[in-house]
Amino acid sequence: MRARSEFTQGFVGAGDETFNFIAKCWNVSHARAILAEEPRDGGQYPLVNVRPFIGAIRDEGKEAIETADLDEPILLVAVPFEEEGDKGHYLFPIDGWHRIKKAIGLGLKEIPGVALTLEESEEATLL
Repeated sequence: MRARSEFTQGFVGAGDETFNFIAKCWNVSHARAILAEEPRDGGQYPLVNVRPFIGAIRDEGKEAIETADLDEPILLVAVPFEEEGDKGHYLFPIDGWHRIKKAIGLGLKEIPGVALTLEESEEATLL
């Protein structure tokens, strides 16, 4: 894994894993490097937050879902919003969708997750 300092915001290097959703794109490899440099405790992420998006995520096969390790935390970014004068952010998964699909299929309500801060999320954002 490359060190965090080896990444340039907005650019994808050879072999970098990315995640695209609608008009946004994140460098997952960069996000992992941030967490490797600055480890933190995660928490439980409520699956109700991603249910509306599950159909929009590309399915890479039944086997990948069946073998997904539910003990491995999903990776979340902070996405800013502004609505009717309120500002804030919500957490959105950029890695772990096979785990999410497996957990939903098993009827779980939460899954382990670890989140980047808003600043770190912006650092890992490509578009």
